[in-house]
Amino acid sequence: RATIDRAAQTARAVSLTYARAFALNRVAQAQIDLARESGDAAAAALALDLAREVRDKRLRAVTLWTLARDIADPDVAARARADAEAAAGDLPPGLSRVWVLTDQAEHLLATGRAEPAEDRFRDALDRADAITDAWGRSRAMVRLAALRLNLDRTAR
Repeated sequence: RATIDRAAQTARAVSLTYARAFALNRVAQAQIDLARESGDAAAAALALDLAREVRDKRLRAVTLWTLARDIADPDVAARARADAEAAAGDLPPGLSRVWVLTDQAEHLLATGRAEPAEDRFRDALDRADAITDAWGRSRAMVRLAALRLNLDRTAR
């Protein structure tokens, strides 16, 4: 715990906004790993607190979805899931939002919730159609194709 606290303190001191968010994201990811391995509720709660400190909306959403997927504590997982959905909703339209929606769909699929995963897929597909940048749109479509395969495999 002392090492995580020290890492978080160091990350908070980073002056560049995205660099600080990235550093806090990595500290939160490490704490998620520790909480998953230990099964400790306090470790899971600390992971949630750290994830909430990540100010970059996309990084925060992805970190919170990872926490919701990987943590056994149902209360922390539910709070992380709600926070992740809120963070994803705050993202501007475009590739970042599509990416987070597909992450959410993968999480839902991994936890046996195929119907809401399908809903996220359709939402992401609709948003991908609105991406005007060819490179961004192609990346989104490849990601969606991979998700479609996973959804179809699960349905069998």
